[in-house]
Amino acid sequence: MSFPTLGFVSSSAHRSAIAKLVCSRGDGSSLLCDKSGVHFQLNGTDKTLPLIDLVDSQYSPGWFWGTIKLVAKNGERFRITGLPKSGARGLATAIVHNHKAAIQASVASLADHLAHADSEITAFTQRRSYLSAQISRYLISISNCLKPLLDLELKPAQLPDTILNQLSRVANFRTNHQRLREVLNEKFVEEELDRTKSFLDQIEKNPLTPAQRENAGAIVHH
Repeated sequence: MSFPTLGFVSSSAHRSAIAKLVCSRGDGSSLLCDKSGVHFQLNGTDKTLPLIDLVDSQYSPGWFWGTIKLVAKNGERFRITGLPKSGARGLATAIVHNHKAAIQASVASLADHLAHADSEITAFTQRRSYLSAQISRYLISISNCLKPLLDLELKPAQLPDTILNQLSRVANFRTNHQRLREVLNEKFVEEELDRTKSFLDQIEKNPLTPAQRENAGAIVHH
């Protein structure tokens, strides 16, 4: 399965001369965004935030300079201020673009696995037979490699709806597979009892009661 991805861009900005004079001890002094992540200096320390760990970014223009705020997956928040407004705007655009590109690259690397797992899970929910726990374990095992994608905090515009729907179905199955199997098996037993009702009503002088038929069906399929 081919999946189109964006290319990465590079953009950087350093604290403006005005900002150095007015707030020399501000939150950050420089910022660079490229393929490997968002790099910045904060209180004299160099930091790198991988693009895949970025949750949100915001650009705020001020009177004399711009500020960029970053939110990481672990809840950390970073504020880099004093950047020239033109540079900050370009950086904000680059961060959004590269974040989307990183997510798409991650999906592209696992697109075939995602399509396979989604297809198998869909077939599981549509199967007209008793579903064993072994089948559930198999589906969990083939979707384990998708954990990095399932852990992403995604926004609708970052991926096509088809991919978002696949991820949603896989995530839902992994969370609720036991209950889902129970519901599908209950439905199957009910349908089998209805299908064989006429036969069971006539096979013996004293036909099985509904409860006995259900118990018999459960024993056979387990």
